[in-house]
Formats: sequence, structure tokens, C-alpha cells
Amino acid sequence: MDKLEELLELICEMQKVSPEKVKSQSRLQEVVEVRHLFHYFACKYFEGVATLEKIAKVTNRNYATVINSRNRVIPKWQSLNKQGRPFNLNKYNVLQEVGHTLNDYYNLNDELTKRRVNIQMRMKELQEELKSLNIEALIQERKQIEKQIAKLKS
Repeated sequence: MDKLEELLELICEMQKVSPEKVKSQSRLQEVVEVRHLFHYFACKYFEGVATLEKIAKVTNRNYATVINSRNRVIPKWQSLNKQGRPFNLNKYNVLQEVGHTLNDYYNLNDELTKRRVNIQMRMKELQEELKSLNIEALIQERKQIEKQIAKLKS
């Protein structure tokens, strides 16, 4: 599963909508909103990595739909009324929750990647140390010592 599919799965799980519905031609508002969220966050987290066409392909859409979705999420879900509160508090909270969860998820993955790289580097260092110890020479030396001990015992 590639990263875009993984992102879709994560957003669908959080919004309790199946990925198959998001990929379908459904125009139900709850499905469309999850699709919009996916397009928005895919553009946000994979900008410069995944093309609009690649993002669109995950949901069986075209790149223009991705642009439209991306442009709709912020004005539609974060627009404020005269009192400075979001017009639709529920959708605004969903956007914030998904955003925080994804930030945590990708930060955790970054940290795990850093740890993995550090472990790989340490393994290479240890392999070099083993090579420098010249294990074969130590084994030969041990055999010679064992032979000498055997001679002394007999």
C-alpha cells in the first residue's frame, strides 16, 4: 500500500466511511466531504511528491477535482462568522482533528525513519568493526592454543 492509499485509509477510518465509497461515484454529502478531506490533506502532505493526477487516481477522479476539493475545504470549513467563530463548528472541528491526527502520524513516521536510519548506520559501523577484528585470525589462533593445551595434557 502506498502512502496515498494509507492516507485515504486513515481519513476514512477517522470519518467512518469506507474507502470504496470514497472511490465510488457517490454524491452523498458525507462521502463527498471525506473525498474533499483526502484531496486537501494529500495535497498538503505530498506536495512536490505526488502529482495531482496521482492523487486523483486514488479516488478515481481527475486532477481538476483535486484542485476543486483542495480549494473548497479551507474557505468552506474554516470561514468565520462576524463573531469570529466557524460557521460550521462541527466541520471545522473535524478538519482540526484530522489535521492534528495526521500531523502526529507523519511526525511519528519521521521519528521512526530517523531511528531506523540510525540503527542501520550503527549496524554498518559494527560490521566494519567485525571486519577489522579479523575473526579468521582469531579462530586460527584459538585452534593453535587448543592444540598446545591438548599437547600439554597428553
